[in-house]
Amino acid sequence: MTMMIAVVRIRGSVGTRTDVEDALIQMGLKEQHSCVVVPQIPSYLGVLRKVKDYVTWGVVGEDVAKKLLVAKKLKHSDDKTNPYKGLVFHLAPPRKGFKNSIKTPYPRGELGDRKNTIGELIERMI
Repeated sequence: MTMMIAVVRIRGSVGTRTDVEDALIQMGLKEQHSCVVVPQIPSYLGVLRKVKDYVTWGVVGEDVAKKLLVAKKLKHSDDKTNPYKGLVFHLAPPRKGFKNSIKTPYPRGELGDRKNTIGELIERMI
């Protein structure tokens, strides 16, 4: 099974270029604080580079992914390649707020690739 990436939309749609907004919508990230879990394949990584100024992402562990499903009262699908296919998780803003600016890249801000620390943010948003 390929590694899974959790993608969380941090910023809203005001002032967003049309092509970037379309890419976010195709991923299922229509609203602020929505989350999707996608496989780590080159096509998704290309889209993430395009929308990097509006989302944060990182490799998600199986434990955090299961917490997302439990919090939203969902079960795994039978699809073995991507059990989260088509699932959009609408999360709350993080408890105690964002630690840094939502306009600058990680680690000084909240946007971009977080590597393995995305689970901490998602747990504060469930």
